Amino acid sequence: MIGILALLDGSAILGLKRSFSLSLHMLANAMCLYALYMLYVNLAIPITDITAYHQTFLLSFVGLVFFVLGVIANDIPKRRAE
Repeated sequence: MIGILALLDGSAILGLKRSFSLSLHMLANAMCLYALYMLYVNLAIPITDITAYHQTFLLSFVGLVFFVLGVIANDIPKRRAE
């Protein structure tokens, strides 16, 4: 799973201009990995409680939001020293 995330984010991570963007990308990747782990655990044992799947969805959605914020923060041009 980490290999897939490295392939998907590899081009974005190599072209990052700010370390803040890198931290947002890493946080988003960690959240997505943990959400996938939670989904695996929920599906391995038959759980009919909707809150378990709701938490997994929210965690993956927040990870996606952090990834998009990292891309936006990376695309903002740096200030030039005058």
